[in-house]
Amino acid sequence: MSNRSHPSARQRAAVMKSAPAVLAAILANAAGHAGDHYELTDLGSVFGDSTYPFAINDVGQVVGMSSGDGLFTVPFLWEDGEIHELPTFGGKVGESGARGLRNDGVIAGWSSTTEFHQPPFDNFQIARPFVLDGERMTQLDSLIPEGDALAWAINNNGWVCGWGHSALDPFSIETRALLWTDGEVTDLGTLGGVNSNAYDLNEMNQIVGEADTPSGQRHAFLWEDGQMIDIDTFGRGSVARAINDSTQITGVWFDAGVVRSFFWDGEGMIDLGALGGTYNEAFGINNHGEVVGITSTGDDLHAYLWRDGVMFDLDEMVTDLPWRFVARAINDDGYIVGSARIANVAHAFLLTPIATCPWDLDGSGTVGILDLLALLAAWGTDPDGPPDFNNDGTIGILDLLALLANWGECA
Repeated sequence: MSNRSHPSARQRAAVMKSAPAVLAAILANAAGHAGDHYELTDLGSVFGDSTYPFAINDVGQVVGMSSGDGLFTVPFLWEDGEIHELPTFGGKVGESGARGLRNDGVIAGWSSTTEFHQPPFDNFQIARPFVLDGERMTQLDSLIPEGDALAWAINNNGWVCGWGHSALDPFSIETRALLWTDGEVTDLGTLGGVNSNAYDLNEMNQIVGEADTPSGQRHAFLWEDGQMIDIDTFGRGSVARAINDSTQITGVWFDAGVVRSFFWDGEGMIDLGALGGTYNEAFGINNHGEVVGITSTGDDLHAYLWRDGVMFDLDEMVTDLPWRFVARAINDDGYIVGSARIANVAHAFLLTPIATCPWDLDGSGTVGILDLLALLAAWGTDPDGPPDFNNDGTIGILDLLALLANWGECA
């Protein structure tokens, strides 16, 4: 792979305002192709204890959960270099966290409350799902009034998915995949068994997760238009973890001690492979079909980025990446969030692509005629970033000279 990076979605959009449709397509094609190297940022912690990131949007905001004194966790939002504790429903025993994050900053998650479960579980507080829009926090309904429920993802249509207990016992494994729309909660059902969980949804209102079959084996599912579809992983147990707006799905299948990740687009099932050994666990996918997770290397575990059928070892792309870093989510500009334990404390990290070849506007690995045409189409405009290479606020002669000076294959 060439040592290169590309303009962000926001930067490409600024260029495309003045570019003809064909050049807009050229620039859009570069989306999602992160550079071969990343800058590592520790996101910090709310209380100085373990912190786990779960989602990153295209604005660069990150949400997750951060623990305090070992008894509880709180949801957090990281933005502009600072971590912020998010509000809760007042519970101080148990988990609260944020999982879903839209580009407009609306967040979905769950919070412990001051309510307690019925005896004999009355030492444990009930968890309720929420949507947080600015300072307005809305509690969502649970499947049963006394049961826990967690919101896992949210889309721009206001749909929220997650899961909740279908029994009073907070330690019960009886759960159901849930959908919240217009203030109402819907049980999405199962694949013929007892349990199900929903983990992600896209802008097409398609939902993915896992559900029991009549035999009790859990299978990955795709839910759309009121129907739950079994994603065939050749009869093996499986979980669908993430879906993008092109109905590309990633998750894991497991059989006889082997855990592997898959990529499914409705036309075929791809085994993502591994960097050695048999273990691979995928967690996130972006709208360019890039997948992140963690895999065995033969004698260790490394985080990876998978794109265009090739798996890349993030340990070779990030200086001083902590041992056994787990990549959990990737946005459409190639920014990755994940976590690793240091001195037995989990740290949340952001991996930022390093722009080593900003003149390669079309993502081809070479600065050439298409890049020149894209720059000329944006002449006189003021985008935030490439092709304003000298950052003077205007695309002009100095930017043209910079592009010509770097003509040819990216070093």
